[in-house]
Order: sequence, then structure tokens, then C-alpha cells
Amino acid sequence: MASLTVGVRREITPGDRRVALPPESVPRVRTLGLDVLVETGAGERLGLTDPEYRAAGAGIGSRDEVIADSDIVVALRPPACVAGRVLRRGQVMVALLTRSPSPAEHAFPHPQVG
Repeated sequence: MASLTVGVRREITPGDRRVALPPESVPRVRTLGLDVLVETGAGERLGLTDPEYRAAGAGIGSRDEVIADSDIVVALRPPACVAGRVLRRGQVMVALLTRSPSPAEHAFPHPQVG
């Protein structure tokens, strides 16, 4: 059976420094029998380098390569475009979804905790 590949997208939202999969998690994903392909510079906003990902067992590729060569694409935010226009049939995107606040929440925002 061919190995499945998990692709890690670089977050492009201004000010978002997160990455969906840090280098220390790559070996755990690989123990599941999955390959990992990380977009160039995916962790740079956190000070995580491409060589760190390579040392952990991940491949490095461009955004287009990650999208084209991955069976499962992970990101913190889904792409702004319709997934069907980016992803191929049978490909999976795993991302966090945020909901739009209701008009009442705009008028009466929740207090910040912490």
C-alpha cells in the first residue's frame, strides 16, 4: 500500500504566527505510517526552520507542491477560496473553522478571560 502524505500549509493571515504541525510532532505522524511534506517557511514566524523539519523527517516543498502532493492538507485556517477549486477529488483538508459573531455579540462582546 502506498503511503499517504500529510501536507502542512504555511499560514498567510497577517499576524498569525502559528503552524499546524511543529517539527517535534513530525516523528509521531510518521509512526502512523504517514509521510509529511511542509511548505517552505511554514514555521519561520515561530523561529522554526526548514532544516528542523527535515531533521524531524519531513520533506519541504512549495505551496503548490504541498497542495498537489498531499492526501491530507493541514492548516489552522482554511483557504479563502472554495476548497473544491484547490483540492483534488479524495483529498482532505483539516483546518480550524471560526464562526462569524452574531450581531448581539458585536453589540455586547464577551469579556476577555485571563
